[in-house]
Amino acid sequence: MDKLLNEKYAQLILNRGINLQKGQCVRIMTTVDSYHFALTILEKAYSLGAKFVKIEVASDYTTLHRANNSQKEFIDYIPDYEYANNNMMIAENWAFISITNTDEFDVLNNANTENVQSLMRNAQITRKKLRDKLMSDKQSWIVVAYPGPKWAERIYGSSNELHKLEDAFKKIMRLDKDDVDSYWNAHSNTLINRCHYLNDLHLDKLIFKNKLDELEIGLNTTSIWHGGPAKLPDGRLFMPNMPTEEVFTTPDFTRTNGRISVVKPVDVFGTTIKDLKLEFRNGEVINFNCSKGMDMMEKYLSIDKQAKFLGEVALVDKNSPINTSSLFFNSILFDENASSHIALGAGYPSCIKNNQNLLSDDDRLAAGCNVSSVHTDFMIGTEDTCVTGFTSDGKAIQIMKDGSFVI
Repeated sequence: MDKLLNEKYAQLILNRGINLQKGQCVRIMTTVDSYHFALTILEKAYSLGAKFVKIEVASDYTTLHRANNSQKEFIDYIPDYEYANNNMMIAENWAFISITNTDEFDVLNNANTENVQSLMRNAQITRKKLRDKLMSDKQSWIVVAYPGPKWAERIYGSSNELHKLEDAFKKIMRLDKDDVDSYWNAHSNTLINRCHYLNDLHLDKLIFKNKLDELEIGLNTTSIWHGGPAKLPDGRLFMPNMPTEEVFTTPDFTRTNGRISVVKPVDVFGTTIKDLKLEFRNGEVINFNCSKGMDMMEKYLSIDKQAKFLGEVALVDKNSPINTSSLFFNSILFDENASSHIALGAGYPSCIKNNQNLLSDDDRLAAGCNVSSVHTDFMIGTEDTCVTGFTSDGKAIQIMKDGSFVI
C-alpha cells in the first residue's frame, strides 16, 4: 500500500486499536516482510506521544531450525530475560500490537513435531502471566494483518495479484473511507448492541445445527457476550482484533456435546489442518480426524490436559464483508470473521462476570472458564447453520437462521 494509506492504517491501529496514551510504551510484533509497516507504526506512535516503542521480529523459520537442529537437551531452555521482559511490560502497562504472520505458510510441515510441541509449550509458559493480563483485558492489545506479495500468492496463486489483495483489504478495513473512524464507531455499536441483546437473554446453552452436524455448547451462568471494543480497567476502549465481525463468549468448558465439521483450513503450530471433524463428550474432544495435519493436531490436543476443551464460542453473520468477498485468506484473523467458530484452549476471563475475583487458574476453572496454554479458532459456520439459544427453563430463542442473525 502507498505511504498515505500506510499512515492512515497506522493511525487507526494506534487510536482505535490500542487507544495509545501519551507516555505509554508499545511493543510491535511483526514478520520480516511487514517490518516496513511496523516502522510506520513506530514513527506514528512517537508522534502521538509514546514513551518507547519496541519492534520484535517473529518467524516460523527460527522455530523450524531450532526444532530440527538443536540438541535435545537444549530444547526446553528458556532464557531468564524472557520472564523479566514480560514482567516489566506488565508493570509498566505496555500496549501490544501484533502483525499476524501472512508471509510464511506451512514452514513447519517438515519440522520435528515433538520438538515443535515443546517449543510452543515453553513459549506459552513464558508468556502465561502476560497472556492472562491480555485475555482479561487488563492491558490494551490488537492483532492486525498487512497485505504483502506472499499472502497474495497464497490467496490468488500469484504475487502479481497483490493489487487485488490490497483492494480487498482496504474495503474490509474500510481504509477506502474518508472518515474511517466514523465507520468503525458505527460498526462497533452494531456489535455492542448485539451483545446487549444476547446478554439480556441469560442463555444456558446454544445448539448449532446444519444438514450434517449438531453441536450443543453449554454456557456459564456468568457468561458475558463481547464484541467490537473491549474495556480496560480505567474504562478506556480498545479493539483486540481488526477486522472484527464476531460476538463471542466463554462457554462452560465441561458442557460441549456432539459433532461438528471445521469448514476452513486452520494453521496449527505452523502446519495447515484440513477437513477437521471433532466429536465432543462432556466438554472434551473424544475423537477427531482430518485429511491433513493429523500428527500436529494430535500434538496440539495433548499440549496440556485442557487443550481438548473449548474456551470460546463466537457468532459471525454470513453477510460479513470478509465472507462476501468469497476469498479464503489463509489467516485466522480474517477467516474467523467470515464464519461462526469455536476455540480449543484457553477461555477469556473477561467474558465472565466478576472476573476480577478470578485470581488463579483454579478460580477460573471453577467458574467454568477453561485454562490452557493454547487458544486456536476453528471455523464451523456454514450457509445453512442455525443457532438456537435455550434459557435454563427450556425456552428456545432462534439466534441465527441459515447463517444470518435473526435478532
